[in-house]
Amino acid sequence: MSESGVEELDWPAQSPDLNPLEHLWDELEGQYTVTQTPSVVSAVPGSTVTLNCKLGTSDSAVSWYQVKPGEAPKLLIYSINSRHTGIPARFSGSGSGTDFTLQISQVQPDDAADYYCFDWFTLPHLTL
Repeated sequence: MSESGVEELDWPAQSPDLNPLEHLWDELEGQYTVTQTPSVVSAVPGSTVTLNCKLGTSDSAVSWYQVKPGEAPKLLIYSINSRHTGIPARFSGSGSGTDFTLQISQVQPDDAADYYCFDWFTLPHLTL
């Protein structure tokens, strides 16, 4: 234990595997899943679209991101139903347990993007 009281793990500089997180990921693979439906949505401007996200395990911190080609991911919703700063009220999140939704009301042409339901372990997406 170090002087600060934090337990230190010995990881030799010459270790053949310098990324211990890969081992953790390998152990977790297949245990955590996210299913988003539908995978592609066509919407008429002014309509309402609902995107669904089903987790393989209960998670209380689901976030939704919008991604457009050539742009950084944009956080829309965090902690299931909290809108990020500057996100219009027509974007709303809901759900509990393993089932979550992102609803976009009054859809606009500028909403065309990939939408990602994010939990700690996986990152599938939907295309609108």
